[in-house]
Amino acid sequence: MERFGCKTELIAGNGALCALGELGAKRVLCVTDPYFAQNGTAARLLSLCAGAQTEIFDAVEPDPSVELAARG
Repeated sequence: MERFGCKTELIAGNGALCALGELGAKRVLCVTDPYFAQNGTAARLLSLCAGAQTEIFDAVEPDPSVELAARG
């Protein structure tokens, strides 16, 4: 048996991106589609997470298979 739990906090609206650097995250995973990874949007977003280890998962597609979800 496995369990996974996490406290979920959603931040939205004006200033939400600036708040990324204030969260104190140690590891950040950006889950996106290939377009935002290729045009630099994902990298710019992660640059706001100062001091965190970051990674981009850019294989998101509509109606993903179980295998793709597991890779993510």
